[in-house]
Amino acid sequence: MKIKYDGKFPYYEALPLGFKTAELADFFDGQGKMIMKLPYLLHSEVDPKRYWACRTKVGFMEMNDFMLFLEKGRVYVIK
Repeated sequence: MKIKYDGKFPYYEALPLGFKTAELADFFDGQGKMIMKLPYLLHSEVDPKRYWACRTKVGFMEMNDFMLFLEKGRVYVIK
């Protein structure tokens, strides 16, 4: 599956192989530290054919309604 761009924002039109529904624990290492630059996808509620490609960074959980998307099962990480 090929990544596309909406302006400068990368996305996929379908969930790529090798991704699973994320849990909060997927974003932390074994010592409880946040994993930085971890790739993840946010599945758009507005456009069902948009899986926005993102990476973790400082403060990312406060952006893009991340926790709400996580609770709804609309965040994906690599298996």
